[in-house]
Amino acid sequence: MMQVTGKPRMPGMSGTKRVFFYAGMLAVLLSACSAAKPGTGRDATPHFFRTIGEASAIDVSDRGGRIVRQFGYNMRREQGPPAIEIETEWKLRRPYDDEARAGADNAQSRVIIRGRQRSTPGSLVLYNIEVNVENRLQVNGSSQWTFAPMTERFRLHADSIASELERELRNVTRR
Repeated sequence: MMQVTGKPRMPGMSGTKRVFFYAGMLAVLLSACSAAKPGTGRDATPHFFRTIGEASAIDVSDRGGRIVRQFGYNMRREQGPPAIEIETEWKLRRPYDDEARAGADNAQSRVIIRGRQRSTPGSLVLYNIEVNVENRLQVNGSSQWTFAPMTERFRLHADSIASELERELRNVTRR
């Protein structure tokens, strides 16, 4: 018959081994919890990505170019069908407050709008439109640009670009 006491026993483990076992399990648990910190305003990726809908090549080119210029970006290149890509130059900007608190001295971002052919109803070719906004920082006096995880403020900036383009393209398709 097995004797039941108030202390759990692990067969084959001395007290010291048990301490190290539990310490190791605690470390694994804490590292798993710290890998995802909801509400901290930081994402693991250095860029913002969102699919915003569909549009014709002409509408993406016209509206996309206008929206990125509206947000102060300069066009670097534009590629037309069969694959659409609008890419801006890197725009130097002051770091947002949350980036500065993380040690950023300088910041830059760029916008890439891509369209992949989706369907051809009749003679109109439509494209699925994706907006990607990338972010790089110079941190703690370094001259090297490094891709940095998104802060909440950068995410809001990138989201406003995507939302504005989405609104513009939605208005075009309703006409």
